[in-house]
Amino acid sequence: MRSALARVSALLLVLGGGALAGRAVLSSGREAVRTAPATRVVTTPPGQRASFRLPDGTSVMLGVASTLRYPPSISTRSREVQLEGEAYFEVAHDNTRVFAVRAGDVLAEDLGTTFIVRAYPEDHRARVVVRSGKVALRAARAPNQTQRQVLLPGQLGRLDTKGIPVAERADTSAYFAWTEGRLVFDDVALRDALPQLSRWYDLEFRLADSSLGRVPLTATFRNQPTEDVLDLLAASLGMRQVRNGRTVTFYPATGGR
Repeated sequence: MRSALARVSALLLVLGGGALAGRAVLSSGREAVRTAPATRVVTTPPGQRASFRLPDGTSVMLGVASTLRYPPSISTRSREVQLEGEAYFEVAHDNTRVFAVRAGDVLAEDLGTTFIVRAYPEDHRARVVVRSGKVALRAARAPNQTQRQVLLPGQLGRLDTKGIPVAERADTSAYFAWTEGRLVFDDVALRDALPQLSRWYDLEFRLADSSLGRVPLTATFRNQPTEDVLDLLAASLGMRQVRNGRTVTFYPATGGR
């Protein structure tokens, strides 16, 4: 199974070559900005990312189907933004003003770094992954400086079941791949991969049998999946797929529809 899945990864890269035809595309994000008296909101729809700068100079790449809220001017000692979904930050570090990202159950504070934060609705715990520099992680509801965990390059931070921040090693190339237009899965249960695929391609993926969700997926996606690629992917997982408009349903290889 693993060898077949490895071949799928290579074939997806080859068959998916070329422009993305409107899926997982990168824009400036200007059209998505909505101004309110106390906050600005940038929202990306499924299949699109946005790249822009915050008033303090911090660079942001907002992932697909995500929302970032931030103050129209950052002049106080605190530079806090709120994230729903996923975003990549290159922070303009300022020792006098902490840059913080509030996402799900965590608060990530920049200590001079590039990092991503992920907190989609299906995620039980928000995750922070650091590529360079340091990030201080704590529970969003915890008092300042209480039970902080400093994350170093190559580490993933999250809260454990007791709400205590912990750090673990992470494959940063996989976590940061979406910023380069790739979606990477390494032995991920299909049921956990489908929400990401749905957001990335703006398609609705379904399982005809819930037991199919336990099948591991190892693949790298770049562009809009063709029928041939979807067929190949389904076959490698011991399944078959039927596409009806924007809905793709996976069935067992035999029986069913």
